Amino acid sequence: GHIINPTQVNFQLAKTWLKNCIDNHGGACAQNPWVEDSAAATKIWVIDVIDQCIRSIANSERFIALSYVWGGYTPRPLARNLVDYLDRLSQPLSLQKSIPKLPKTIRDAIYTVKNIGERYLWVDSLCIPPDPAIKADQINNMDQVYGSALLTIIAADGINSNAGLSGVLPNSRSVYQLEQKITPDLHLAIILPIPTRRIAETTWNHRGWTFQERFLSKRLLTFTSGQIVWQC
Repeated sequence: GHIINPTQVNFQLAKTWLKNCIDNHGGACAQNPWVEDSAAATKIWVIDVIDQCIRSIANSERFIALSYVWGGYTPRPLARNLVDYLDRLSQPLSLQKSIPKLPKTIRDAIYTVKNIGERYLWVDSLCIPPDPAIKADQINNMDQVYGSALLTIIAADGINSNAGLSGVLPNSRSVYQLEQKITPDLHLAIILPIPTRRIAETTWNHRGWTFQERFLSKRLLTFTSGQIVWQC
């Protein structure tokens, strides 16, 4: 238990959870047993949150996936065709003007990835190139993408992609924690319960794709009710 910031999530705590899992949990969390060995060499496209562009990486590299509810936004193609996607969007800062126009959930996920010290984010609406053959292949291997991800961010709040991740930005959440100061060095505080029931009742948990993504992933960082919940 700890005293929480009522207005913003603790990114350092999320980094600690991830590091502890990687360092101490061994094979239990290292690799899903059903992820095919050949998937490690499979090429995927991700958002480079540092250089603000699209990168091509191997499935075996460190990347974070996003699981969220679609809707509330009509996606505009980032590129005219496959050549434009592969060439222009791979240039540093090529997404600089596009990121502010993305749905809030995706913008908040980019902010989160950067603040927990990672670099690559996979989002289905942006990271599947505009090519019928590649799109079909990516959709058929969606289980390998989520199974290979270092971590999956779950946007459990809201009914569409503009709901955002509560608590990511300063003053974007309001969480009340009963606290009593006993002495200057001693505080008593209520530990907030994990909102398991609330997560189960969300729109996110009742969508077919997102429900599966929860079980395909080896590590989850769930944003709900202004809290972050870790599971691995």
